[in-house]
Amino acid sequence: MTTPEWLTEDIAEALPEDYRDSDVLRNTKDVPSLAKQLVDSQKALGSSLRIPSKDAGSEDWDKFYSRVSEKVPGLMKVDTEDETAVRGVLKQLGLPEKPEDYTLKPDTLPDGVEWSDEIEGQWREKLHEIGVPAPMAKKIMATYAERIGEQAKAAQTAQQEKYDALKKEWGEAFDEKARAAKKAAEHYAGEDLAKAMDQLPAGVWVAMAKAADALEEKGNPINRGGPKMTPSEAQSRLDEIMNNFSHPYWNRESMTKAEKQRVDDEVLELQRLAEAGENG
Repeated sequence: MTTPEWLTEDIAEALPEDYRDSDVLRNTKDVPSLAKQLVDSQKALGSSLRIPSKDAGSEDWDKFYSRVSEKVPGLMKVDTEDETAVRGVLKQLGLPEKPEDYTLKPDTLPDGVEWSDEIEGQWREKLHEIGVPAPMAKKIMATYAERIGEQAKAAQTAQQEKYDALKKEWGEAFDEKARAAKKAAEHYAGEDLAKAMDQLPAGVWVAMAKAADALEEKGNPINRGGPKMTPSEAQSRLDEIMNNFSHPYWNRESMTKAEKQRVDDEVLELQRLAEAGENG
């Protein structure tokens, strides 16, 4: 093979020994041709697609598939009307063979969330029907559990706030009215409801307390454990005394010292009970 004129002995000596007898160099007629080969090779290398090795992670494979779609748009195109073809692609992405093969329960559940195997079974059927790959399905269920946990926490907070407001409204009469509410619940619905009252919202306590009052009006006394007034009841009673100038509080001239003390003590106690609601 003839050595081209540009490949002088000096140039050949400057090259690595493995390159000196290369057919590529000897078949290149001049330096411009050599430069063109180099540039073209770099361009080809830059546009080539390197298949990831078996040790590559999901990120490298995602980049590879993205470049394939860019370079050859029609190569990975799937007929979306062909359900068999679509399911085939989804299986490559992780769609299990049957619904039972899903593992949907999150590794950790938010506070207040109890996992239901029955509901999980329903989710498995639906996710498999619409073709959700397993990794995506588990993320969907984790997000779903998080939302349920947030809703449960919000409901618990709202219920506690209403319960605290009720305790403030009833003041020192709370224990008495609570006992009466449980008695009314047992009277109307049986012992099971009475036992479950502590887990029920404040609205049920209010309804059962009113039911207890109705029972007493009908002649069915409720054992309240002692006469106590709510702050609003105490304020109403106090207003009646202050607005009734015929009350002994306003007519003290003929009263004994003991009677005056009794009336004063009654008014002071009503004031204390009424203020308990404001400060509670």
